[in-house]
Amino acid sequence: LLKVSNHISLLDSLGGKTLIDQRDKVSAAYSVYSSVLAELKRFGNGAERERRLDMLRYQIEEIERVNVLEGEEEELLAKRKRIRNMEKILSSLESARGQLEGYGGVGVAGALKSASSLLGAISSYDDGVTEIMERLDSAKAEIEDISDTLGDMLEKSDFDSRSAERTEQRLDEVRVILRKYGGSFEALTAFLNSAKEEEETLSGAGDRVRELELEKVKRADSLSEEAKKLTSLRTAAALKFEKDMVRELGDLGMGGSTFKVKIASTDEADDITATGGDSVEFLISPNVGEPLKPLAKIVSGGEMSRFMLALKNIVAGIDGIGTMVFDEIDTGISGNISRARQVIAVTHMPSLAAMADSHYLIAKSTENGKTLTHVTLLEDDTDEVARLIGGNDYSKYAVPHAKEMKAWAERYKSGLKNLE
Repeated sequence: LLKVSNHISLLDSLGGKTLIDQRDKVSAAYSVYSSVLAELKRFGNGAERERRLDMLRYQIEEIERVNVLEGEEEELLAKRKRIRNMEKILSSLESARGQLEGYGGVGVAGALKSASSLLGAISSYDDGVTEIMERLDSAKAEIEDISDTLGDMLEKSDFDSRSAERTEQRLDEVRVILRKYGGSFEALTAFLNSAKEEEETLSGAGDRVRELELEKVKRADSLSEEAKKLTSLRTAAALKFEKDMVRELGDLGMGGSTFKVKIASTDEADDITATGGDSVEFLISPNVGEPLKPLAKIVSGGEMSRFMLALKNIVAGIDGIGTMVFDEIDTGISGNISRARQVIAVTHMPSLAAMADSHYLIAKSTENGKTLTHVTLLEDDTDEVARLIGGNDYSKYAVPHAKEMKAWAERYKSGLKNLE
């Protein structure tokens, strides 16, 4: 109650199913209208759309011009690494080939051939020598093949400074475009596809924007109409709420109070939300002759308690609350609360106790060092009501007084039942 933003939901809860259903219709209409506005915003106005198209076309052209290939950055990095270590690579290749060919002397292949010839001279004396000769011939062929491969690698490793420069330039170009559009080839590709889709959508936006503008007017009218219906239902609910609240406050000892539900409304679609075009605030004047002021600012603690009780009593009737529990009821609380539901009241007021249909005595005792609470249904509550009237040492007049109070309460309740 002290938070004004809660007042509209409290009022709506009192409006019943018809009001709630209408609020749902407003919410649905608002959702549709908002989606139209969101799509229009995405297109922007003509100038914004052209600026966006220019940007998209520039980005698409830039990405397609660089034309980064999948895995190209890794390949360029490996190539650059080779180029930067080319001197070492060439030296090692040349040295290895020289070791195999012997640099003008007898190379490994020649030594293997000589060894095979020497063994050939004794092969007729030992069958095992022939197998060794075959293995030497195989090794010689493999060494010659390795030497040829090293020669091919030396020929292909020939490069100039322009090759290194081109590699560096391309690597810089690829890295710049990747960093600019996501940091990876996958992100770059996703950005390009998205940009192309948006460019295609915006290029044909003229017709769609005109359709949306017509749709916006249609949906705005629908939203405003539904909001007006909701305002009408809230106004009716507010009038009934005001009457019920004044009646309840009167029963609670605030008979001079005036209560008003202030509803400020708009039918402008752009100002309407999912809950409608209304703002709601509760106003009250606790005393005759005082102007209405915001409830949250002027009521005292006691007044707020009574106001809350009145509201609870009204809401209980709507929500079907069957039982209400009160602890230590203050003066000025009406028995009318119990007409529509069960009331459990803990009280020391004899006038209130006399109204009860059933009485339970609550007493405490100490047993074995522990405090126990006992609740006992009283067959005859006259003595307890008398004790509430006169205390522990109540006079001889308290019992007749209690009986008279109970008799009056029974007549009062019977009269209410007859009226119902």
